[in-house]
Amino acid sequence: MQLMTNPSVLETEWAKRDPNNPGKLWETNAEKMGVDYNEISEPLRATAKFYMEAPAVAKWQNKDMNIWQAFKLFNKIATEPLLPSSIAPGIFFYHRYLTGGKYTHEDMQKPFVDQSVIDAKGGIQNLEISDYNIDPNITEAYEIQMGIIEDYKRKKLAWNQM
Repeated sequence: MQLMTNPSVLETEWAKRDPNNPGKLWETNAEKMGVDYNEISEPLRATAKFYMEAPAVAKWQNKDMNIWQAFKLFNKIATEPLLPSSIAPGIFFYHRYLTGGKYTHEDMQKPFVDQSVIDAKGGIQNLEISDYNIDPNITEAYEIQMGIIEDYKRKKLAWNQM
């Protein structure tokens, strides 16, 4: 039963696969892919292991890539120290930064941190929140946003007392 209204290409191809003639996409296993969890950084290892061993998750492969290679690529992207200097907040996350006025639309076009700052500090591990163009953890904006929510709740609870 197809529950998604907008299935991904992977799901569409997986549904069309023929075990006798795999075509574009076929099922594989950890042994065939040469899975070695030590290739994944410690923070992501448990997640990778869960998905690789879960019976409900398809262990897919095509002529160019398989799920294990995808995990290794994701690991590289997630742990690459230069990544914050290459990306800015995604458009679907703007509200997290713009609500409360801490950041502007112009800020959304900047990378989280400039490479020159990373270099000057001797690496990303030495950065402080004030070194970032945009706080990736929304540390400072969070307090403002919580104040807005608390003010809203206070006004809603007091409406019948006016």
